[in-house]
Amino acid sequence: AGFDADTILALGTQVFLWGIVGARAFFVAEYHEEFFAAGLWAAIPRILNVAAGGLVVFGALPTAALAAWRFAARRGLPLADLADCVAPGLLVGLAIGRIGCFLNGCCYGGPCDLPWSIRFPPQSPPWLDQAARGLLPPVDGTASAGAEAWSLPVHPTQLYAACDAALLAALACAFTPLARRPGAVFALVLTLHPLSRLLLEAIRIDEPPALGTPLSISQ
Repeated sequence: AGFDADTILALGTQVFLWGIVGARAFFVAEYHEEFFAAGLWAAIPRILNVAAGGLVVFGALPTAALAAWRFAARRGLPLADLADCVAPGLLVGLAIGRIGCFLNGCCYGGPCDLPWSIRFPPQSPPWLDQAARGLLPPVDGTASAGAEAWSLPVHPTQLYAACDAALLAALACAFTPLARRPGAVFALVLTLHPLSRLLLEAIRIDEPPALGTPLSISQ
Protein backbone atom coordinates (compact mmCIF):
# COMPACT_ATOMS: atom_id res chain seq x y z
CA ALA A 1 0.00 0.00 0.00
CA GLY A 2 3.05 2.25 -0.07
CA PHE A 3 3.66 2.51 3.69
CA ASP A 4 7.01 1.51 5.18
CA ALA A 5 7.16 -1.08 7.94
CA ASP A 6 8.34 1.36 10.62
CA THR A 7 5.27 3.52 10.05
CA ILE A 8 2.91 0.58 10.48
CA LEU A 9 4.76 -0.64 13.59
CA ALA A 10 4.57 2.82 15.15
CA LEU A 11 0.88 3.03 14.31
CA GLY A 12 0.29 -0.46 15.70
CA THR A 13 1.86 0.44 19.03
CA GLN A 14 -0.35 3.49 19.51
CA VAL A 15 -3.52 1.77 18.31
CA PHE A 16 -2.82 -1.21 20.55
CA LEU A 17 -2.27 0.83 23.70
CA TRP A 18 -5.27 3.14 23.18
CA GLY A 19 -7.39 0.20 22.06
CA ILE A 20 -6.68 -1.56 25.37
CA VAL A 21 -7.73 1.59 27.24
CA GLY A 22 -11.04 1.79 25.38
CA ALA A 23 -11.75 -1.93 25.58
CA ARG A 24 -11.11 -1.95 29.32
CA ALA A 25 -13.15 1.21 29.91
CA PHE A 26 -16.11 -0.33 28.08
CA PHE A 27 -15.91 -3.48 30.20
CA VAL A 28 -15.64 -1.51 33.46
CA ALA A 29 -18.64 0.63 32.47
CA GLU A 30 -20.66 -2.46 31.59
CA TYR A 31 -19.89 -4.17 34.92
CA HIS A 32 -19.48 -1.03 37.03
CA GLU A 33 -21.46 -2.45 39.94
CA GLU A 34 -18.89 -5.23 40.39
CA PHE A 35 -15.94 -2.83 40.23
CA PHE A 36 -17.24 0.02 42.39
CA ALA A 37 -19.25 -1.90 45.00
CA ALA A 38 -16.53 -1.31 47.61
CA GLY A 39 -15.76 2.26 46.59
CA LEU A 40 -13.44 4.06 44.18
CA TRP A 41 -10.13 3.28 45.88
CA ALA A 42 -10.90 -0.43 46.04
CA ALA A 43 -11.94 -0.37 42.37
CA ILE A 44 -8.71 1.14 41.01
CA PRO A 45 -6.50 -1.99 41.45
CA ARG A 46 -9.23 -4.16 39.91
CA ILE A 47 -9.61 -1.81 36.95
CA LEU A 48 -5.86 -1.85 36.31
CA ASN A 49 -5.67 -5.65 36.55
CA VAL A 50 -6.21 -6.21 32.84
CA ALA A 51 -4.47 -9.58 33.04
CA ALA A 52 -7.47 -10.94 34.96
CA GLY A 53 -9.59 -10.50 31.82
CA GLY A 54 -12.28 -8.08 30.79
CA LEU A 55 -11.91 -6.38 27.41
CA VAL A 56 -14.70 -5.53 24.94
CA VAL A 57 -13.52 -5.16 21.35
CA PHE A 58 -16.18 -2.57 20.48
CA GLY A 59 -14.87 -0.35 23.25
CA ALA A 60 -11.51 -0.29 21.51
CA LEU A 61 -12.91 1.16 18.30
CA PRO A 62 -13.38 4.81 19.40
CA THR A 63 -10.06 5.18 21.22
CA ALA A 64 -8.07 3.24 18.61
CA ALA A 65 -9.70 5.19 15.79
CA LEU A 66 -8.84 8.50 17.45
CA ALA A 67 -5.25 7.33 17.95
CA ALA A 68 -5.02 6.32 14.28
CA TRP A 69 -6.52 9.63 13.13
CA ARG A 70 -4.07 11.62 15.26
CA PHE A 71 -1.15 9.51 14.01
CA ALA A 72 -2.14 9.99 10.36
CA ALA A 73 -2.71 13.73 10.81
CA ARG A 74 0.68 14.27 12.45
CA ARG A 75 2.52 12.42 9.68
CA GLY A 76 0.41 13.65 6.79
CA LEU A 77 -0.76 10.17 5.82
CA PRO A 78 -4.08 9.38 4.05
CA LEU A 79 -6.24 7.90 6.80
CA ALA A 80 -8.52 5.86 4.50
CA ASP A 81 -5.56 4.16 2.78
CA LEU A 82 -3.98 3.51 6.16
CA ALA A 83 -7.21 1.92 7.44
CA ASP A 84 -7.41 -0.35 4.39
CA CYS A 85 -3.80 -1.41 4.92
CA VAL A 86 -4.23 -2.47 8.54
CA ALA A 87 -7.75 -3.94 8.34
CA PRO A 88 -6.69 -7.57 7.69
CA GLY A 89 -4.08 -7.39 10.46
CA LEU A 90 -6.68 -6.13 12.94
CA LEU A 91 -8.81 -9.17 12.17
CA VAL A 92 -5.88 -11.55 12.56
CA GLY A 93 -5.25 -9.94 15.94
CA LEU A 94 -8.91 -10.44 16.83
CA ALA A 95 -8.68 -14.12 15.84
CA ILE A 96 -5.64 -14.60 18.08
CA GLY A 97 -7.38 -12.72 20.88
CA ARG A 98 -10.37 -15.05 20.68
CA ILE A 99 -8.05 -18.01 21.14
CA GLY A 100 -6.92 -16.21 24.29
CA CYS A 101 -10.59 -15.96 25.31
CA PHE A 102 -10.89 -19.72 24.83
CA LEU A 103 -7.85 -20.40 27.02
CA ASN A 104 -9.18 -17.99 29.66
CA GLY A 105 -12.72 -19.43 29.52
CA CYS A 106 -14.47 -16.09 29.03
CA CYS A 107 -16.94 -15.27 26.23
CA TYR A 108 -18.40 -18.78 26.58
CA GLY A 109 -21.46 -20.20 24.87
CA GLY A 110 -24.64 -21.90 25.94
CA PRO A 111 -25.35 -25.63 26.37
CA CYS A 112 -24.33 -27.74 23.40
CA ASP A 113 -24.73 -31.44 22.55
CA LEU A 114 -22.79 -31.32 19.28
CA PRO A 115 -19.60 -33.39 18.81
CA TRP A 116 -17.39 -30.30 19.12
CA SER A 117 -18.87 -29.09 22.41
CA ILE A 118 -16.37 -28.09 25.11
CA ARG A 119 -16.23 -28.71 28.86
CA PHE A 120 -14.28 -26.23 30.97
CA PRO A 121 -12.40 -27.02 34.20
CA PRO A 122 -13.42 -26.08 37.75
CA GLN A 123 -13.29 -22.38 38.67
CA SER A 124 -13.39 -21.31 35.00
CA PRO A 125 -16.02 -18.72 34.06
CA PRO A 126 -18.45 -21.26 32.49
CA TRP A 127 -18.04 -23.57 35.49
CA LEU A 128 -18.68 -20.77 37.98
CA ASP A 129 -21.75 -19.64 36.02
CA GLN A 130 -23.22 -23.14 35.89
CA ALA A 131 -22.42 -23.76 39.56
CA ALA A 132 -24.14 -20.49 40.55
CA ARG A 133 -27.24 -21.53 38.64
CA GLY A 134 -27.30 -24.95 40.29
CA LEU A 135 -26.64 -26.84 37.08
CA LEU A 136 -23.67 -28.80 38.41
CA PRO A 137 -23.90 -31.64 40.92
CA PRO A 138 -22.22 -31.14 44.31
CA VAL A 139 -18.55 -32.08 44.21
CA ASP A 140 -16.68 -33.45 47.21
CA GLY A 141 -13.05 -32.72 47.91
CA THR A 142 -11.77 -35.98 46.48
CA ALA A 143 -13.48 -35.64 43.10
CA SER A 144 -12.80 -31.99 42.38
CA ALA A 145 -10.12 -32.83 39.82
CA GLY A 146 -12.12 -35.55 38.09
CA ALA A 147 -13.97 -35.33 34.84
CA GLU A 148 -17.34 -35.07 36.59
CA ALA A 149 -16.22 -31.81 38.22
CA TRP A 150 -15.90 -30.05 34.87
CA SER A 151 -18.60 -27.86 33.36
CA LEU A 152 -21.47 -29.12 31.27
CA PRO A 153 -20.75 -29.11 27.50
CA VAL A 154 -21.07 -25.66 25.91
CA HIS A 155 -20.57 -24.09 22.50
CA PRO A 156 -16.91 -23.09 21.89
CA THR A 157 -18.06 -19.64 20.83
CA GLN A 158 -14.54 -18.28 21.26
CA LEU A 159 -13.31 -20.61 18.50
CA TYR A 160 -16.32 -19.75 16.35
CA ALA A 161 -15.33 -16.09 16.69
CA ALA A 162 -11.67 -16.85 15.95
CA CYS A 163 -12.63 -18.67 12.74
CA ASP A 164 -15.01 -15.85 11.81
CA ALA A 165 -12.30 -13.21 12.22
CA ALA A 166 -9.74 -15.28 10.30
CA LEU A 167 -12.15 -15.81 7.39
CA LEU A 168 -13.00 -12.12 7.34
CA ALA A 169 -9.28 -11.29 7.29
CA ALA A 170 -8.87 -13.53 4.25
CA LEU A 171 -11.86 -11.87 2.61
CA ALA A 172 -10.39 -8.41 3.29
CA CYS A 173 -7.11 -9.48 1.65
CA ALA A 174 -8.94 -10.90 -1.36
CA PHE A 175 -11.05 -7.76 -1.71
CA THR A 176 -8.11 -5.34 -1.46
CA PRO A 177 -7.08 -5.46 -5.15
CA LEU A 178 -10.74 -5.09 -6.15
CA ALA A 179 -11.48 -2.03 -4.02
CA ARG A 180 -12.27 1.02 -6.15
CA ARG A 181 -11.89 3.76 -3.57
CA PRO A 182 -9.86 4.40 -0.40
CA GLY A 183 -11.53 3.08 2.74
CA ALA A 184 -13.56 0.41 0.98
CA VAL A 185 -11.72 -2.51 2.60
CA PHE A 186 -12.14 -1.08 6.07
CA ALA A 187 -15.79 -0.31 5.33
CA LEU A 188 -16.31 -3.95 4.30
CA VAL A 189 -14.85 -5.09 7.62
CA LEU A 190 -16.98 -2.66 9.63
CA THR A 191 -20.06 -3.89 7.78
CA LEU A 192 -19.57 -7.66 7.96
CA HIS A 193 -18.02 -8.07 11.41
CA PRO A 194 -20.99 -6.61 13.33
CA LEU A 195 -23.36 -8.87 11.39
CA SER A 196 -21.43 -12.00 12.34
CA ARG A 197 -21.03 -10.73 15.91
CA LEU A 198 -24.79 -10.26 16.14
CA LEU A 199 -25.25 -13.95 15.33
CA LEU A 200 -22.44 -15.13 17.61
CA GLU A 201 -23.89 -13.19 20.53
CA ALA A 202 -27.09 -15.22 20.18
CA ILE A 203 -25.07 -18.32 21.11
CA ARG A 204 -23.04 -16.71 23.90
CA ILE A 205 -24.55 -16.52 27.37
CA ASP A 206 -21.78 -14.74 29.29
CA GLU A 207 -23.35 -11.28 28.99
CA PRO A 208 -26.75 -10.41 30.48
CA PRO A 209 -29.35 -8.45 28.49
CA ALA A 210 -28.65 -4.73 28.47
CA LEU A 211 -30.62 -1.46 28.56
CA GLY A 212 -33.93 -3.18 29.20
CA THR A 213 -33.79 -5.19 25.97
CA PRO A 214 -33.32 -8.92 25.29
CA LEU A 215 -30.05 -8.03 23.52
CA SER A 216 -26.53 -8.10 24.93
CA ILE A 217 -24.51 -4.89 25.16
CA SER A 218 -22.46 -5.95 22.13
CA GLN A 219 -25.56 -6.63 20.06
